[in-house]
Amino acid sequence: NLHTLTARSMGSQEGHSGDGDTQGVERGDEEFEMALRHEKGEGVAQDLSEAARDLQQAVRLNHTGAMVKLAKAYQCGCGVACDFNKAMRLWKKAASMGNNDAMGELAHWCSQGCCTDVDKGMVKKRLTEEAKEGNREAMFMLGTMLFDGDSVDEDKSSAIDLWKQASTTSVSAIRMLGRCYEDGDGVGKDVVEAARLLTIGAHKGDEESMVRLAWHHENGVGVDVDMDKAYEVYSRAFHVPSTKDSDLVFRAKTGTQNGKMVEVME
Repeated sequence: NLHTLTARSMGSQEGHSGDGDTQGVERGDEEFEMALRHEKGEGVAQDLSEAARDLQQAVRLNHTGAMVKLAKAYQCGCGVACDFNKAMRLWKKAASMGNNDAMGELAHWCSQGCCTDVDKGMVKKRLTEEAKEGNREAMFMLGTMLFDGDSVDEDKSSAIDLWKQASTTSVSAIRMLGRCYEDGDGVGKDVVEAARLLTIGAHKGDEESMVRLAWHHENGVGVDVDMDKAYEVYSRAFHVPSTKDSDLVFRAKTGTQNGKMVEVME
């Protein structure tokens, strides 16, 4: 998750407005430090609501570290009412002022389809920087942008390369590579390689990989037909007891009575 690369600096004071108002910067630092003290109960009574009020004061003084931390508070409802729209506005403002942590948050949420009016060029820049530092989830998200041509030039070859690098730890990258080899999209079609990748994804607990792998076993695509294995993997994916009852497996996923397991595949 890209939050692992942004969470490291939730207590950071990075990114003041830089407008030359030394007193304003100092007051912003003071309010931010007080917020951390109220959050942790250091020297004062622990009070998340008071911490949020301190952060709001720091935000008014253009303290971008406070913007990021207050946005997280709105995201999770810590000391304030949960309000994702307010969180997004704060991340956008902090990012526009050069705060890298805010850019990382926007990169994450854009990859989830949660923001439509964000500068994707900025997001790509952030992901590229993190990918160069070896962050596997950043590699996956950057690859997804390039593969889909999402506000950037489509480059499926580079996307595949990024997903291959990310696949050492990113189950999402493993799943997407499996799809590409299934369909011959961006790579030569290779259903054996697709089944191999989906097997890895399934072993890592990815339910979508399990469903697709079960379909391969059911239909003998890239592997021998093995109905026992298909039932076993479908059952794991849909969290039902191991069964050979195809109707039970299908109902677990769809709530219908249709007994064709193949229909769970899109």
